Amino acid sequence: WTFDLTRVDAFAGSAAVIHTGMPDVRALAYAGGTSLWAIGSGNPDVLYRIDTVSGLVQRVGSTGTDAIQGLAVLSGRLYAWNITLGLLEVDTTTGRVRNVNPAIGSPGGSAVQFLAARSDGKLVGGKRDLYEIDPETGAWTVIGSFGISGVDLRGADPRYPSVASFGTACLGTYGPATLSVQGSMLPGGRLRVASDMHAASSLGFTFLGLSRSHY
Repeated sequence: WTFDLTRVDAFAGSAAVIHTGMPDVRALAYAGGTSLWAIGSGNPDVLYRIDTVSGLVQRVGSTGTDAIQGLAVLSGRLYAWNITLGLLEVDTTTGRVRNVNPAIGSPGGSAVQFLAARSDGKLVGGKRDLYEIDPETGAWTVIGSFGISGVDLRGADPRYPSVASFGTACLGTYGPATLSVQGSMLPGGRLRVASDMHAASSLGFTFLGLSRSHY
């Protein structure tokens, strides 16, 4: 068997091979810069670091276990999901894993096939249902069902545009004006924009520019 690293166009849904000769990867997570953490299937599984530009594959080390199906970085820590043991924390210098809570075990742990870190600091995972997973205890709580009976979702990750402020806020009646945005800034998303600290009943304007690449 041969394996390739592909780049997926998030809008067109197309994929293009960018590097060949990859390990048999079962999970990916962002490692900073142009690098990705990867779990290579084996007995035991192996943690790799892959440079998406050069294609260089660095073998970090054996995890000491197998059946890892998901990776996610949360608050600077790398987590993995093992369908037998449940939530694991991965040492990014050695590849070895720590069972977050051995007492819980993972009956039905195969119900989780991916991990993802949300911008609100929550760790989530799932396959046919979405779960919130406590990174300190490994306990999981059902958020809801995907409604795709018989179909396994093996990978998912939230996509959040970066946000930067610019300029200096005007001085409103009650102090410097504040501007907040909630919701998705992706095409097709729904936004809620609020500007505060202005005089009551004063007239306000909001200007938005949206595109498929800039928001």
